[in-house]
Amino acid sequence: WDERSLVLAEVGEIWLQEGAERTHIPLPSELGAVEQFCGDPSTDLATFVQTEAGLFERASGLWWNWRPAAMDSFGELQELVRIDGACKDQRDAVWLLNTEGKLWQVAPDHAQIIGGEDSPIEEVASVQGIGIAMRSAGELRLAQEGVQVEFERGEVRRIAGGGDLVWAL
Repeated sequence: WDERSLVLAEVGEIWLQEGAERTHIPLPSELGAVEQFCGDPSTDLATFVQTEAGLFERASGLWWNWRPAAMDSFGELQELVRIDGACKDQRDAVWLLNTEGKLWQVAPDHAQIIGGEDSPIEEVASVQGIGIAMRSAGELRLAQEGVQVEFERGEVRRIAGGGDLVWAL
């Protein structure tokens, strides 16, 4: 989105809102109802949508289904991590958090679980320049550096990314 428009998922479909005018962005019916998305679905590349049929990326005018090589799916997705609305981070990776609390990093040449195997990840935030921040069991961890942050006032209850910072409650 910008100061003039935004793109939103509503009732399983994607819409472009510009001022008072709303335009439907059509997707192939085979994809099913959109549950969440990231990127600009009116353009090619770097746009992902999650539906009941799986995770799809738009490339070369087609929608491609993404699956990890070793499994049928990433599991039921809880969150398609957005980086200021975009899908991909500085390393060209997409981040997914499934309902089991496993965090996936999906790069052009591989997909791997980055966190949540020992203790489920409850929440994820992405910040340019810092990378992925994870909240698990009341703790804040930064994925790229492997840093665990502890606060003297107790457990972390929520995290968010914005303004090149990780925010913690």
